[in-house]
Amino acid sequence: MQADYAGVSLNWGFATDVGRVRELNEDAYLAVPPVFAVADGMGGHDAGEVASTLTVTRLQKLVRDEPPEIAEVSQELHQINGMLRDASVDGAQVDMGTTAVGLCVVKNGGVLSWLVLNIGDSRAYSIVDGVMDQVTHDHSYVQQLVDGGLISQDQARTHPEKNIITQALGLTPAIEPDFWVRQIRAGERFLLCSDGLTGEITDDEIASIVCGSDDPQEAVGHLLERAIARGGHDNVTVIVVDVDGVVAAAAETTDTRPGRLKTDMDPKNDHLVNAPSEIMDGLGAEADAPTPAATIADVPAVASPALEMLEPGSQQPAASPVVEVIDLLPDHVLPAEDAAEAASEEPSSPDMIVSMTADVGDPEVAG
Repeated sequence: MQADYAGVSLNWGFATDVGRVRELNEDAYLAVPPVFAVADGMGGHDAGEVASTLTVTRLQKLVRDEPPEIAEVSQELHQINGMLRDASVDGAQVDMGTTAVGLCVVKNGGVLSWLVLNIGDSRAYSIVDGVMDQVTHDHSYVQQLVDGGLISQDQARTHPEKNIITQALGLTPAIEPDFWVRQIRAGERFLLCSDGLTGEITDDEIASIVCGSDDPQEAVGHLLERAIARGGHDNVTVIVVDVDGVVAAAAETTDTRPGRLKTDMDPKNDHLVNAPSEIMDGLGAEADAPTPAATIADVPAVASPALEMLEPGSQQPAASPVVEVIDLLPDHVLPAEDAAEAASEEPSSPDMIVSMTADVGDPEVAG
């Protein structure tokens, strides 16, 4: 798909697949300028599908003619986190969560910029001149082991606890998503994906495929085919976004303030854009999430399982199959047998969410 947004010419492709093993696709995505996002849900009793769908539906509020401010994106993530934390069945809290990785055109002190955001282990990559770099940093137990020099990146791919993530929306009252503010540059390509892609094929293979197709949708198709051919053990969702042209480029600077990483941890910062300190310092580290103005009940039906291109001038997704979104509000009462099943059911996904660990020695599974 192609569109001009706020002076930026974009070309993008997207797709999702349930894979060969799972019965339900708990991934969801949004691919409507200025927002591109992938959410990978987790939790029992279909809760993962609700969490991911709610996330991309709420992020759709940022889709409008004027690019959002960085603080608006941050506030929306906190609203989503609060909604997921408050979800319950028959008065009992439901454990559900979702990763979120996104790419959004934002206004940064009046300057048009990219905002890359991440919470969890879904990823964003940048491809420039045939070279692919991972922009995001996984919030996962094995990534902590890698960062601590205890295992290699190759060992992390096959580690028995590779599915344990240390941050997710809906996990804790306070979240600390990572943010990177980047200059919008013509010729740059971005890849957003759930771990159903990176868990099956290596970064070298991904780079070879994504750099081997000029058309974003073609690249998406080849990536999904390879992941499924390798086993398709998880849901797979991929978005590829090309910047074909920029009317006015932002002034180059060498500063960024990602939510949890220090600037000196990113040596390739020539393309990063300065964000005002009052916005980025501590952004995301709110102990008390804002009280959500909406609830899960406000999402009665959405495109399944993704929100795709909006019809011109419309606030609703283009026509596509519709699924029911489970109502998990405190005042919703399930039949006794369903409530008992929900309370006892194990999560359908091997993905686990853990409390934030101070060290990498002994992760605690949240229960």
